[in-house]
Amino acid sequence: MVGQDDGSESREAVLRLVVRGDGRTLASRTVRYGQTSSLGVSVAGVQRLTVSFTEVECAPGEGAALVLGSGKVG
Repeated sequence: MVGQDDGSESREAVLRLVVRGDGRTLASRTVRYGQTSSLGVSVAGVQRLTVSFTEVECAPGEGAALVLGSGKVG
């Protein structure tokens, strides 16, 4: 599961989550305040996993934080 932290300064922020494995994009999601999204990604054979996010929209001077939960690796 992925979503924005309830303590984020901006309730209007839009975040973009990107999961990369060995340099290629495996999954991406747009995340808005108050919404969650499930995300299933196969990491079979991946040696380097990168999870990153950027603010696509955010009010000036405010910030937002991404939260990952219920993670399972198997």
